[in-house]
Amino acid sequence: MTQSQTYIDQGMEFSQQGNFKSAIKAFSQAAKANPKDAFAYYNRAIAYYQMGQKKKALADFNTTLKLAPDDSMAYNNRGYVNDDLGKLQDALEDYTAALKLNPEQAQTYNNRGYVYYRMGNPAAAMADFNEAISLDANLAQAYYYRGYAFEKRGDQKKAMMDYDEAIFLDPDLVQAIYNRGNLFFNMQDYESALDDYSHALRLAPSFAKAYNNRANCYQKLGRLEEAFEDANRSVALSPNNGNSHCTLAAIYGLRGEDIRFVHHLEIALKKGCPAWRMFESAEFKELKEKPQVKKLLNKFPAAKA
Repeated sequence: MTQSQTYIDQGMEFSQQGNFKSAIKAFSQAAKANPKDAFAYYNRAIAYYQMGQKKKALADFNTTLKLAPDDSMAYNNRGYVNDDLGKLQDALEDYTAALKLNPEQAQTYNNRGYVYYRMGNPAAAMADFNEAISLDANLAQAYYYRGYAFEKRGDQKKAMMDYDEAIFLDPDLVQAIYNRGNLFFNMQDYESALDDYSHALRLAPSFAKAYNNRANCYQKLGRLEEAFEDANRSVALSPNNGNSHCTLAAIYGLRGEDIRFVHHLEIALKKGCPAWRMFESAEFKELKEKPQVKKLLNKFPAAKA
């Protein structure tokens, strides 16, 4: 066994233990012992990424691919880093290169599909999600992303089917659970939505949007105290989110606390939330006629449209 391989083995053991700092040191020693060992740079890149040092990870993947230009996983992983860094075009090119070398990588199709979607090419995204699923019918994330694409194009039935499958395959896939909750809410199935938001919050207790949306469920179900608690949690976790303030304002309005209602309504409006839409509901029409509310709404042209 070469000295480089000994260091790599040590680094792999440290990585498996979650000790990425020591792993980086071992992989660095491997690279020093053999500067042409692509595996040393590849594994150090992964360790850097796990440490949140994405630019260093990118540099090491670049070196890996100079030494091993046919490494499809290095292209895939560099694509992942570029994606995280907001370099979508670079990520797209990396995923495409990976698939040319190995067209059987379901995860890479899934990754590229998500990039295509954010680059405004939903047709290409859908094709990639379909291919990912055809290669790996157990890839939960692909069903989630495809479900999201269906939801955004207005096909709630297909979106629901894909979210169901994603959650069946991965019961801890928080975003799929949350998104399915949103679909249930839009269908006015508030009890089912409540179940999904609660499930999401058990998995991610700091998920501000889930607290906000669960508060809206509680409100629709007439459970105002629980709605009030969740709305306050949402605002505490995400104080700059206008939707959270809008939800809290609505609950204060229903509780008859006009001063706090106006206070949070104003914050919501200032943060770009179309909070005036609440007045389309019969339960808030009387509030709209109050002088302090009229005065506030007059400051926002969109609210008067």
